[in-house]
Amino acid sequence: MRRWLITAIVGVAAGIATWLFVGWEATAVDHETRYVAFVKSYPTTTVLFRSYMGCDECDAQDFLALSPSQRSEFAAFCRAKYGFDEPRICNAIYAEQRKIMLEKLAAGAAAKP
Repeated sequence: MRRWLITAIVGVAAGIATWLFVGWEATAVDHETRYVAFVKSYPTTTVLFRSYMGCDECDAQDFLALSPSQRSEFAAFCRAKYGFDEPRICNAIYAEQRKIMLEKLAAGAAAKP
């Protein structure tokens, strides 16, 4: 009985820690949604975050082009994933990642005969 109780307490504690410290980033890719897990920079009860900047087939959006509700969602995501209070820093991260991806694709296309 005691072993079962300890196992249950450890399981519940692990579940709560996972809920508070692991988030999922939802990103639009090829007409579907991809979910990527990440470790949050601080504990929060929100688990699913929508990323408006990580679209693979669209141009990187500017933070200022988002609607006010999308801005607040992206700011919460930026704070949870990267720990930045300024969402434009996250916007720059996504723009740089997109630039690197496009350079690799161009280099791969140029290498093919």
